[in-house]
Amino acid sequence: MSAPAISISPSPWAHRLKDFPLGLPEACLWLALFFLLTPYLGALLLGLGLQPPQRLPIETRVLAQSLLTLIFMAYFAGFRRGKPVDLGLGLARPHIEIAWGLAACAVMGLVYLAGLGAAWLGFLWWFGSADKLAAWVRSSPISHESSAYVLSVCLAIPVLEEIWFRGLMYPPMRLNLGRWPAIVFLSAIFAAAHDTSLPVTQFIGGLVFAWAYEKRQSLIAPIILHIAGNSVLVVIGWAMQQGILRL
Repeated sequence: MSAPAISISPSPWAHRLKDFPLGLPEACLWLALFFLLTPYLGALLLGLGLQPPQRLPIETRVLAQSLLTLIFMAYFAGFRRGKPVDLGLGLARPHIEIAWGLAACAVMGLVYLAGLGAAWLGFLWWFGSADKLAAWVRSSPISHESSAYVLSVCLAIPVLEEIWFRGLMYPPMRLNLGRWPAIVFLSAIFAAAHDTSLPVTQFIGGLVFAWAYEKRQSLIAPIILHIAGNSVLVVIGWAMQQGILRL
């Protein structure tokens, strides 16, 4: 009597990757256009013509990126017959995804605290002082400037960045590179896209957001994680400005 055959279910990503409307070159082109056109569109919104200022106000940048996202979504749906669910924007089980995202936030917070504590002890043991680490921590938080700034950083930017980096870029990168190479490489691109000299927190955040998208196939969880991470940085920045927190 022959042994029963063992059925191995395919990866839940198999169907998503096979039917994703965009290939990797086209996705990379759209991401490049997103960053290249943002300052020029922002300058037009400010009435500066095609002369971007040295530093675009974050609220204007978010507005420009929102318009570019709408243009991309129209192209994605009209020319590539893509659907919101292809970009991880499906809402089939929002309560489960929200609960998973909140639980992941708690775990991520504990991991960050443990990592910071280990780094602190490492600096004390290696250098005899944690002053360099404290200076880096002080340079990381986002300063509080206005309510529009806070809403942009804590809500709009997480949604936009998750659509472009995880929703658009992750599926074709995963198809071409495999799961973990795609997660690591995309996180490096995500970190490099931020205007900071040492984007360690952005790289770690990119790993967490991509892993959450890999596990859930929905952008709800990584968006919640991204909102939580940015909000913590804003609160720390505000507390440092008010003298409540000193490092």
